[in-house]
Amino acid sequence: MTSRADVRASVATWKRHLPSITPYYAVKSNPQPTLLQWLHREGVRFDCASVREIETAIDIGASPLDIVYANPCKRSSDIQYANRAGVQRTVVDSIEEIDKVVDEQWHGDSLIRIRVDDAKSVVPFSRKFGICPTQVGELGRHAIREGLPIAGISFHVGSGCKDPSQYIKAILSASVSIATLKQSGHPAHTIDIGGGFVEEDFQAAATAIRTVRGYIPSDIRLIAEPGRFFSAGSQSLFVQVIGKKAMADGKPGFRYTLDESLYGQFSCIPFDCARPTWRRIGEDVRKRTPAILFGRTCDSVDVIGMTDDTEELFEGDWLLFPNMGAYTSVTSSEFNGFPRPPVIALPENESMKALILPSTTPNVTYVTPVIVPGNLSSYISPVVV
Repeated sequence: MTSRADVRASVATWKRHLPSITPYYAVKSNPQPTLLQWLHREGVRFDCASVREIETAIDIGASPLDIVYANPCKRSSDIQYANRAGVQRTVVDSIEEIDKVVDEQWHGDSLIRIRVDDAKSVVPFSRKFGICPTQVGELGRHAIREGLPIAGISFHVGSGCKDPSQYIKAILSASVSIATLKQSGHPAHTIDIGGGFVEEDFQAAATAIRTVRGYIPSDIRLIAEPGRFFSAGSQSLFVQVIGKKAMADGKPGFRYTLDESLYGQFSCIPFDCARPTWRRIGEDVRKRTPAILFGRTCDSVDVIGMTDDTEELFEGDWLLFPNMGAYTSVTSSEFNGFPRPPVIALPENESMKALILPSTTPNVTYVTPVIVPGNLSSYISPVVV
């Protein structure tokens, strides 16, 4: 279930705390067209990483000028498409990518992505993306020789950033890199501060960003790429209990099967390190027992969560999982022939917040299947939160 009122509220929160920073929604977190339409109507622009994401953004009415093609490694054919579509800004982080973009006669400009401290984020990106800031001068000079204008710097402190100081250090580093690019003759004026914003830590991050803004030149424009900040709270998931049986070997508690799975909407657990909470729909008081929540597929690693203390459930019960809009539908599959659930929009001004009460599962162990490089064997790695 999705709510435009909740999307509108998240955009209002952004504008209240970071009014001077233009958000470009990271489409990868949830490309559902209705969500993109709602964000577009609130003045949000788009961060796209592929041809399909660009097509989706344009199809809902976004101007190509309001899109950053932010993937630092692109196929030549995709660069050609973005050119034809009228997109004017992309991102590079290597000499090789500059050469590729130039070879495809890119019509616009580019940002250079730098590597920054992301050690205290849930999902760090620095291993895959970004150059060391000391290499910006070299890339800038190469871009001048090849005729590619560099409009600024981008970075990403990692998804689920837990340390606001990472934004401070990254913005200061990017500002130094902007000065380096200007010395090479580039019209560098933009810092893209990426994403990593989560609702519970947003005010602290916004305070840090507003503070450091006063320590960089006033002519530098800041933009950002929030994904989950807008998408997570846009959807809530209702799931029915379809099976119940006692624990194995006479242990206390029950094993439940839900009408969803790690291969479906709960793909956010293995792919995004998500830790969903739930509450039962109903007001009757029940005894509390240990429980394991399994997904509906025939895969034994399809374990959604375990707890030593939750109320007893029965077949037919409905569970509400709030904040299930980010990296859920987009990473889901129809493994074992189970279809994705329909997305139902609430009436215009109705919010899901009234239904989202405190979780009834305070101590949940989430069980994430991990693929071990080399022998490709899998094992269960429990994480207690």
